[in-house]
Amino acid sequence: MRKGNVDTFSDDLIADSLQITDYLKQAQASRSSIVRLGIEDVLESYMKRYQGASPDVQSQVFSFSQFSEERVSNYLKGGQDGEE
Repeated sequence: MRKGNVDTFSDDLIADSLQITDYLKQAQASRSSIVRLGIEDVLESYMKRYQGASPDVQSQVFSFSQFSEERVSNYLKGGQDGEE
């Protein structure tokens, strides 16, 4: 991958991780099933991209957004609020 492509990929992951982190906070505050509707597909798609990223990119994502793979995995497994 060219450097520009890597930068765009990591920027996209960081932006998506911020959105997911905010979503998980909203889901925690609101137990409404409407809030949770359809997010599983988004989370699973994001996790595939995140897990395929290099350790450096994953570290950048965590540094900027405090994104936690374990938090999303817990949510996908049926955790109440995605919290660890």
